[in-house]
Amino acid sequence: MLESFRKRMERRGGSMSMARKNQADMLMNARFDDDIGFREVVITHSPSSMFGEVFDARYAIKNYLNITGDEVPYYLQFRPGVRVPIGSYVDIKDDTGVYETWMVVAFDDRPQFPLYQILKCNWVLKWVHKGVVYKCLGVKRNQNSYNSGLWTDYSTTSVENQHKMWVPTTPLSQTINYGDRVLMNDVGREIPLAWQVSKVEDTAPTGITKLTFAQIQADIHEDCGKYGIANWC
Repeated sequence: MLESFRKRMERRGGSMSMARKNQADMLMNARFDDDIGFREVVITHSPSSMFGEVFDARYAIKNYLNITGDEVPYYLQFRPGVRVPIGSYVDIKDDTGVYETWMVVAFDDRPQFPLYQILKCNWVLKWVHKGVVYKCLGVKRNQNSYNSGLWTDYSTTSVENQHKMWVPTTPLSQTINYGDRVLMNDVGREIPLAWQVSKVEDTAPTGITKLTFAQIQADIHEDCGKYGIANWC
């Protein structure tokens, strides 16, 4: 009798709690595509050699848009047992059926039904390294510094604005270093806005490189506003 009970519990997960977890996972799998947020998403993560792999997922908003804040994060949930790397690109169809590219920026490791946080990619960063132009799709974030944008010393005046940019950590993005210059401004601006890397963070979390840019004055003779590339003319 005891041996029969032991084998039955092993089939169910080894304990009552594990048996209930396994049952919940089975129910989640069975009803996964019933949710209004269900989508088939496409995952790309070059360091893991994942290119265009299709997964079932649910996505939902984490908090709502505030016009004074950044792009709002969304939750992304996969079927039980499915994991993807931080820094992955996720292509998700919007309500009109058009694919939009998001980036996995955090993992909420819950005991059951863990969630990922994703941000919509909104900027293509371009830079020059050893004479070669590189570009990377990422998420531009505001860096609230609570200043007027200008700092006047006794004899000089300098800009103080800042931007943050989140990109996947790859051999490509790891070529960006302190002092590198980029252009970030709306299309059509005659005199571009130039920015210089002032901070690089690549372990918070691992898989994402967070770049902080301080605004500097553009060089009309070197900064190519037409193509949005600093030090290229």
